[in-house]
Amino acid sequence: MKKTLQIHQATAKDHQVIKEILTQTAEWLKSIGSTQWSEVLQGKDNHNTPKAIERGEVYYATLDGKVAGMFILWNQQSNWDKEMWGADNQEWMYLHRVNIMREFAGTSVAHDIVKEAKKIAMERQVKGIRLDCMAEKEYLNAFYKAAGFTFVKEIKNYDTGVEKADFNLYHYLLP
Repeated sequence: MKKTLQIHQATAKDHQVIKEILTQTAEWLKSIGSTQWSEVLQGKDNHNTPKAIERGEVYYATLDGKVAGMFILWNQQSNWDKEMWGADNQEWMYLHRVNIMREFAGTSVAHDIVKEAKKIAMERQVKGIRLDCMAEKEYLNAFYKAAGFTFVKEIKNYDTGVEKADFNLYHYLLP
């Protein structure tokens, strides 16, 4: 019997759940030697998640009542997005922080979460979704390509505030 993923728009009461998902992912990244998301473990929130929750841009997924993952789908560009993409006149949504609880690794949950983000963007009648990911993260790049995103360009030697890294930009054009 196939389990059904449910997407929930986070509210202020869900902030702790969102924080736990982000922390678990940051701890896992650290355990595999990555500095990505290390600011989360230092108590920093570069994405101002509480404000994003207030704006209705944070979503989490449950599978049979268990928290399975989350994503942020911004209605407008952050400063980060403007630096990566340039100004866009709000034609796009920006996908960030797609992550899953470790117990769901190796399942279709991450793909299902991205499908749900696409549905939300379609409802908002935007041109599509944009995202960035570190160029060195082969798995993530392959994941987004498999999810239908098209490589746009690479940003070389971008200073994240934690490290300098190359980033790949992807977009998904809505039908």
